[in-house]
Order: sequence, then C-alpha cells, then structure tokens
Amino acid sequence: MEETTNGIDVGNNLPIVDFLFNTAANGDLLVGFLLLYLTIAILLAISYKLGFARKLPLLKSLIVYIFLFIGAFVIAMLGLKLPMAECLVIIALVLGIYRFRLAQDRKRRNNQTNPNEK
Repeated sequence: MEETTNGIDVGNNLPIVDFLFNTAANGDLLVGFLLLYLTIAILLAISYKLGFARKLPLLKSLIVYIFLFIGAFVIAMLGLKLPMAECLVIIALVLGIYRFRLAQDRKRRNNQTNPNEK
C-alpha cells in the first residue's frame, strides 16, 4: 500500500521547495538545493535592501552582502524542512508595501508643503 511518486520528498509540503526540487530541477538534488539557495539569497538581499540597508561605502556594503550570502546557505539548509523561502516572500512583500506607502506619504506631504511646485 505504499504510494510511489516521481518527486523527491524534501520539503514536507512546502510549495517553493517542492517546485524548485521537483519541477525546476527535475528531481536533481544538487540543482534543487542550488536553486533554493539562490532563491533564498535573492529574497534575503531584497528584504535587507527594503528594510534595513543604510547608505554605506562600497567596500562595507560588499562585506555586508558577502556575509548575507554566507548566511543564506545556513537558511537554505533550514529551508529544506522549514518554510524559510515562503516566509522571506512574505517579508519582502510586506516591506515592499511599506516602502511604497512611505513613498506615497512623503510625496503627499511634499505636495502639501509646496503647493506651487509641480
């Protein structure tokens, strides 16, 4: 009564992990993990840039991103069984909406203080 599937069960029903391993990588574990790592690294970089980044000199910024990509490996390892990629998607969306609303609010305030400028 054991059910056989063509996919690899690595994600415990995690949609992003399942898609990356079984659809995008065609069941290849190494390619699947590399795709998961890249997805998590990109989402971490987006989340960092939207929510936490400061104006830094180029070298300091490069060092921050190097450590961010090293940390992405650890998060990708955890992401095999925990919903890390899914959480990062939600974080990026929330921070993106926040930044968009903040920019709209700033624009509205500037228009109220300077009504003659267009």
